[in-house]
Amino acid sequence: MTAQVLLNQARAIFGQRDSTNSQFSDGTSTTLPSLLDFLNEWYHYVIGKLDEAPVKTDTSLVTVTDQVEYSLPTDNLFLHEVYLVDSNSKKNTLPVYNQDEMDERFGSAWQSDDSGAPVAAFRSTYGKFGLHPKPDSTNSSLQISLLISYLPTDLALTDSPSMYVPMQDTAIPWLLSRMNRFAVNLPQSKDDMNEFKERFKELQYAARRFSGGFDQWRWG
Repeated sequence: MTAQVLLNQARAIFGQRDSTNSQFSDGTSTTLPSLLDFLNEWYHYVIGKLDEAPVKTDTSLVTVTDQVEYSLPTDNLFLHEVYLVDSNSKKNTLPVYNQDEMDERFGSAWQSDDSGAPVAAFRSTYGKFGLHPKPDSTNSSLQISLLISYLPTDLALTDSPSMYVPMQDTAIPWLLSRMNRFAVNLPQSKDDMNEFKERFKELQYAARRFSGGFDQWRWG
């Protein structure tokens, strides 16, 4: 089901089938609210809530002598796995910990440890991760391979949301809520958003029951 089909369904319910005679544009407009913008708000919200964000491997980083922290790709949503690729092209997995777990595993003074061969990665400040211990000169210039969930690009009118059809259907009450809000029909906007929340909650519960793992809700 494409974005355009979802917009057409919302238009039909709202009573403005003709996009040329409407309070809303389908695509980008400088004068009218964009239904496609509303749909992309929904898309990113649902993607984030369901962990359905696409996954990719990033190999743009290399280790630097005595450098602890490294920047994650700008489209990163969640860091799943970190690998170091040695000079023989062997990929070595580094467990990824939160900072409190680092204290438990390496002691409270772990940040003062000497440089060496990294044996773990940790989630650092926003947009960054760290290696422990920090690389020494022998372990410099090694490729860092990251497995991350990333923020998908906005949908175009001809694109289909990367999720199963019942979840795509939750877009309709979301769109209607936004449309009624701009039409200053606030009671109906609230009712539509409540309907979205109920549908979403039911489908989220069903997805959790029948799946497992970090990509547990990937239905595409």
